[in-house]
Amino acid sequence: MLSIAQQEPQFTQFWNNYSIYNPAHTASGVETISFASNYRTRFVDNGTNPQLGSANYEHSLKKINSGVGLGYVLNEIGLLNSNKIYLNYAYHLPLPKINGSLSVGISTDYQSLKFTPTTGWDWPISSNPISGNVFNVNFGLLFITEKLKLGISLTQMNEAVIDKVSFSNPRHLFALASYKFQLTGKIGYTPTGYLKTNFGAQIFELNNMFDYKKKLFVGVTYRHRDAITFQLGCQLKLYTKSSHPNGSSNRGTLKRSPDVFKIMYSYDILTGPLSSYGFNAHEISLIYKIW
Repeated sequence: MLSIAQQEPQFTQFWNNYSIYNPAHTASGVETISFASNYRTRFVDNGTNPQLGSANYEHSLKKINSGVGLGYVLNEIGLLNSNKIYLNYAYHLPLPKINGSLSVGISTDYQSLKFTPTTGWDWPISSNPISGNVFNVNFGLLFITEKLKLGISLTQMNEAVIDKVSFSNPRHLFALASYKFQLTGKIGYTPTGYLKTNFGAQIFELNNMFDYKKKLFVGVTYRHRDAITFQLGCQLKLYTKSSHPNGSSNRGTLKRSPDVFKIMYSYDILTGPLSSYGFNAHEISLIYKIW
C-alpha cells in the first residue's frame, strides 16, 4: 500500500489569492466584487512540468458585514492530479476606532484526486489509475487596519483520508503579517512575512513589495532554503459607467470609485535541493475588482 501526503499548493503571489489559505480574508477589502486567477508552472529537465492554477470569485455582503467566495484550484505534480472546488464564508467585525476590522472565516472544499502510476516503475499498488474524493474543512482569523494585516489559519483541519491508497491531507497552519509604509509621496513599501507548516516541516518567506503611486509594483521574495523570487506588475483604474436607476436608455454616469485591474508576473530561482533539477518557476496573476 502506497502512502501519500498531499501538501497545500504553493503560490509565490499568495497575497493575490490568500483566501485559499485563510477564508477570513474573503471579501475583506472595500470592493464589492473581486475576481482573481493565478497560474504557475515549472520547467523540469525530464519534461514533466508541474502546473498549478487557481480562480476565485468573492462578493461582499456589506449589510451583514460578511463576504462569500467560490473558487477552484488545480494542482498537477508528478503522478498526482488534484482538483479542488471550495466555498468560503467570512464575517467582518468593524473596528471603527482604529479604522479596521476583525474577521473570522470558514470554508469547505470538495477535492477530486487521481494517482496515475507510470510504466517502468515498480509501484506497490496497481498500475491502473486510482482516484478518490474527499472533503476538507478550513478555518481562519484576520485582523486588518489601514496599514497592518495579521492572519492565521488552519487548513485541511479534518485530515481527510482515502483508504485504498493511504492518501492523507495533513493539517496545515498559515501565519501572515504585513505592514504598509509610505516612503515618499509616490513610493510605498510593504514587507510581508509568511509562515507555512504541516507540523512536520515549515517554510518561511519574506516578501518586499515596492509600488509607485499604486500603479507599478516591483518585489523580491526570499523563501528560506527554497527560492529567491522576483515580481513585476501594474495596476490600472477603469472608470466604468453606472447603470441608470430607472432603466432608461441613458448610459448612466461615471462611478465615483473606479474598478481596478491588476496583472503581475513572478519568476522563482530555486536555491534549495530541487535547483539541480531545473525547477525554476513562472507565475502570472490577474485581478479585477469592482466597487
